Amino acid sequence: MVKINIDNLRIFCLVVEEKSISKAAQLSYVSQPGVTRQIRALEDFYGLSLFNRKDNKLTVTKAGRALYPIAKAIINDFNCSIEMMKRMNDEHHFTLHVGASLGVGEYILPKLLGEFKKNHPEAKLSLKIGDTKNIVDGLTQGTFHIGIVEGEFDHQEFHTALLTEDELILIIGPDHPWRFRKMIELHEVINEQLVRRVAKSEFRLRVEKELSKYNLLDRVTTYIELETTQAVKNAVESGLGISFISRIAAEKELEAGRLIEIEIINFKIIRPLYVVMRKSRFPHLGTEKFIDMLKEMPIYKTRKNLSL
Repeated sequence: MVKINIDNLRIFCLVVEEKSISKAAQLSYVSQPGVTRQIRALEDFYGLSLFNRKDNKLTVTKAGRALYPIAKAIINDFNCSIEMMKRMNDEHHFTLHVGASLGVGEYILPKLLGEFKKNHPEAKLSLKIGDTKNIVDGLTQGTFHIGIVEGEFDHQEFHTALLTEDELILIIGPDHPWRFRKMIELHEVINEQLVRRVAKSEFRLRVEKELSKYNLLDRVTTYIELETTQAVKNAVESGLGISFISRIAAEKELEAGRLIEIEIINFKIIRPLYVVMRKSRFPHLGTEKFIDMLKEMPIYKTRKNLSL
C-alpha cells in the first residue's frame, strides 16, 4: 500500500492555494517533478484524482476540495503538536506570526511587539500588514497565530475579543480658520477640501458610509487622495485640507500642536479593534504569552475579554 506523510499534505495544500505546480515548487524548494510525484502519491493513496489537468490549466476536483480543509487541519494540528512537545521539553524559543490591518499595524502593533520582545527576548516575531480580509484569511490558512484587525468579518470561526476602541476624528492644520472654534456642524465639512485615503482603505469606506447617512457624501466636490495615513497627516498639517483620521494615528501630532482636532456637533465615529485567534485544540505558546501581556496592559480597558 502507498504510504503518505505530512509533506505530501503540505505540498497538496500549497498547490491548491497557489493554483500552480510550478509556484508550489518554487515556494517549497522542491522540483516540479518532485511536487507532481507527491500529488500522485496522495491520489494513489486515496484512489481519487485531486486535480484536473487540461490545456495547461490546473483545477481542483471535488475530491481535492473536500480534502483541502482536512489536510490543512492536520498540518495545523501537527505544528501545534510540535509546540506542545517543545513545552514539555522546556524549550521556550518560539516564533509568533502576527497579522494586522493597516492602521493597527502602523500605529499599535509596533509598540505592542516592542514590549513583547522586551519581555520575551527569545521570541522570533513576524508582522504582516494588510486589509482585514487578508489577515482573517491568513488566520484561517494558519499563516498567522494571531491577528489584530478592524472592520467586519465572521466572528464565529475564531476566538475573538474586543481589544480597544478607536475614534475617527476630524483634524485641521494649525493655521486653518477653524482653529479658534471648539465645534462645527457636520454640513460645514463639504465646504472644505477633504484629504482622504485611497479607495481601498477600510478607514475611508467607514467615513464615507457615515457621511452618506446624512446625504453629504455626494456633495463633497474637492478632495485629495493619498496612499498612507502619514501622507494624509502631512497634507493637513501643511494646509492642504481637512481630514477624518484615527485618534490613535494622530496622537503625537495632536500633542505637539501640529494638528488640531475639531469636534462635530452630535457626530461620532467609533471603530472597534479586535484580537482574533484561530480555534485550536493545542494553544500556541507565543499566542498565550502575547495575550497574557495584553491582559496586563492598563490601556486596554476591555482586556478581561481576552482569552484563548
